[in-house]
Amino acid sequence: MRAASKKAELSPSEIEDKMSYRERLEYLHSNRIQEAAEWRDNLNKETEAALSRNQAEEAHWQREDERVILMQKRMQTAKQTCDDLTGFLSKEMKTIGTLAANVTTHGNFGKEEIGSLRQACVAQDVLRKTSAQSLSELKDQVMVDSVRQAGLLSKHIGSKVTSIREMAERLAKEVKSQRARVAHAWSEYTRVAVDRQMLATNDQQVRVDPYLACKAYDHELRAMRDIEKRYSETMAKMFVEVQRDDARRVDAIKAIMLDKLMAQKAVLEHMLNYTNQAIDAVNNVDRDKDVAEFISQADLGCHLQAAKRFGMYQKSGLLPRISSDSNSSTLESNANTVGSVAEESNPDDESDSKQAGETSHGLCAEEIEFEGAISRQGRLVKSNWKLVWGVVSKSGFFHYFETQESIQPHLSIALGECKVQAAPHLGETVLEIAVPSSNVFSQMAQQRNYTRYHYKCSSKDDLSHWISALMKYSDISALS
Repeated sequence: MRAASKKAELSPSEIEDKMSYRERLEYLHSNRIQEAAEWRDNLNKETEAALSRNQAEEAHWQREDERVILMQKRMQTAKQTCDDLTGFLSKEMKTIGTLAANVTTHGNFGKEEIGSLRQACVAQDVLRKTSAQSLSELKDQVMVDSVRQAGLLSKHIGSKVTSIREMAERLAKEVKSQRARVAHAWSEYTRVAVDRQMLATNDQQVRVDPYLACKAYDHELRAMRDIEKRYSETMAKMFVEVQRDDARRVDAIKAIMLDKLMAQKAVLEHMLNYTNQAIDAVNNVDRDKDVAEFISQADLGCHLQAAKRFGMYQKSGLLPRISSDSNSSTLESNANTVGSVAEESNPDDESDSKQAGETSHGLCAEEIEFEGAISRQGRLVKSNWKLVWGVVSKSGFFHYFETQESIQPHLSIALGECKVQAAPHLGETVLEIAVPSSNVFSQMAQQRNYTRYHYKCSSKDDLSHWISALMKYSDISALS
């Protein structure tokens, strides 16, 4: 019992030192089975999290689509209103032009009349001419400009509708394409991971490292987040522009209608003034006096007396003085031009950047045994060392990348049959990975040939960490 309890208190490395070669194999095999079970549980949790995240993203994009549809519907309504206003003003302008032409063609009457009836006829003719002139000015100075402004407004809103539709379609296409790439990367990772689990359980070397598939998935996921951020920012900016343009459109339509109605009111008031004068002239027609004046034209004295009397009537105010010469009023309208005002905004854009010394996180971190900056030996000049990023994965691979953000490794080594040791003849912090040759004749020989790779660590402690991580997955016979 004491021996058993003492053995249970030993560390894993001490236990391995006291084991025979066969016991070590059995011990490592049992550990791999246990690690495979733990990894399977972690994969199931990550799969459930991915499904939950996918459902949340589906709901989010459905809300975004509803917002875009709302914007497009609002702008399409605005475009339809502007088109209807342009058509309405065009028809009204045509009607006013036709009315002015018809009024102009109407001939005057009562040219041979005398007395108060003649004055009434003259008042009707002045009303006709004034009405025709006012309608012509309304058409040329107000209606033409109103139709032009409504057309420009409709064209501006139409371009906005097209811009929103094209922008939304382009961003939606990018999001859909990137989501498909993320789904493919996740499917590839799960496939490779399941294959790794089966091979590890049977104590076989993994053919493809799940870490690489995991790193590719993490890259596609970050790209998806960047596209989502750009989509949200663009849609928010576009929504603000739609609100601003919609407010300007309402103000422009209001100004167009007010200008047109005020001009029509001025014309009607002008015509009403002359209509009142014509009504007064008609009311002042004196049948008896006009007939008496006609009869008195038989002799000159009677005519002069009648003319004198007619003049006295005018001076006394019994007959209205209506002149055929009239000063037409000029209608002025202040047209509001339709333009676009550029919104000045400088939002502080915040972007997250990953520093060179930061370690991996998320799924990638679970696949990594050890990682860090390390220097590889130069290929031609051996004294030259180039800083790279090294990774020891839990699947028994050593990779080095040109940079930490690189997706594909520059070199990948399966550590199962490799020998790892320090290389003090090259430096105090240099380690050596000896990879056995895959040549058939080398495998048949009593002593196999090795390809040797050398890497320099930043310190002796770093060297110790690297060698420990590499030897955990390297050739068992080299551990003694």
